[in-house]
Amino acid sequence: MGRYAEARSLNQKALGIRLKMLGECHPHTAISYNNLAEDLNATGEAVGAQKG
Repeated sequence: MGRYAEARSLNQKALGIRLKMLGECHPHTAISYNNLAEDLNATGEAVGAQKG
């Protein structure tokens, strides 16, 4: 829908929750990292996506 900035905020929150609840190495945490990277790429912030 093109609402990447809004999605970014929600995906950052989801990542924080998953890191706390599941840890760094859980597959669902990896999905959250990927979702956030896609948001950063879509908003032209790919450099931030690479730093993860």
